Amino acid sequence: MHLDASKGCSSGSPETLKHDSKCTFPVKGQIGRAILIGDSHAGQLAEGFIKAAHNLLLDATIATNAGKPLLSPAGGILKKGESEFVDLVIAEKPSLVVVAQSKDYPLDASTGTWPTRFRAIIEYFRTHKIGVVVVNTSTRSEEHTSELQ
Repeated sequence: MHLDASKGCSSGSPETLKHDSKCTFPVKGQIGRAILIGDSHAGQLAEGFIKAAHNLLLDATIATNAGKPLLSPAGGILKKGESEFVDLVIAEKPSLVVVAQSKDYPLDASTGTWPTRFRAIIEYFRTHKIGVVVVNTSTRSEEHTSELQ
C-alpha cells in the first residue's frame, strides 16, 4: 500500500487539500507547496513526490482519488465535481501541481484525446500562475508526450 492509501489521502476528499491536513508533509525552510493529484497512478508516486518536493523546499500534499480519473472519460473537459476539485486546488495557491492518471479509462473520441484534455487542465492551472508537471504513466512513453508539449 502506498503512502496515499495508508495515510487516508486517496479518497478524493477536499479535506486532503488543506495545508494543515494529515496529507501535507511539511519541510523545514519551505518556500512553497506542491500538490499531487490524480488516480492511483498518482498515488504510486507519493513517496518519491514527497522526497522531490522536499528537495525543492516545498511542502508536499497528496490528494489522490484511487480508482477515479481526474479527467472525465466522456463529455466536457471536466465532469461534475472535478472542476470544483481543481478550483479547490487553485484556491490553495500551490507553487506546483503534479498530475498523474491512468490512460486506461475509455475516452469518448468526440471530447478529444487525453493530451488535448490534459492540456486544458494545464492551461487552467497556468492561468492561475501554478506550475504543472504531468507524469506519463503509460508504458508507451512516446504515445502522448509530444502532444502535450
